[in-house]
Amino acid sequence: MLYVLSAMFLGWILGANNTASIFGPGIASGVFSHRKVALIGSVFVVLGALINGSEGLKNLSSLGSNYAYDGAIVLLCAGLTMLALTRLGFPASATQTVFGGMVGIGLVRVGITSMNWQMVARFLLS
Repeated sequence: MLYVLSAMFLGWILGANNTASIFGPGIASGVFSHRKVALIGSVFVVLGALINGSEGLKNLSSLGSNYAYDGAIVLLCAGLTMLALTRLGFPASATQTVFGGMVGIGLVRVGITSMNWQMVARFLLS
């Protein structure tokens, strides 16, 4: 259940952050209503996840951990980071926040000296 809730939270804040970045000027100028933007944003967030979400998951899972709750913790931390950045008015990247969470979990689990820094660098450069 923790996985589902943390994934739903990240999905919600991802939609809020990206939809606000894209449609903010349209709402401010009165071209779009809040309701219409929420509907359009929801549809396209779901479509994007269904059509191209597996590529990002493959990429991030290559850095993965074998511990049961690490994935949920990463999603929750990424969601909280994106929530804070969204509240402050900054655009945020889900990829970067999830990656940061995964590096954080790795540092907690294996420490700075045992971290696979080559894999981290390869991901950052891709």
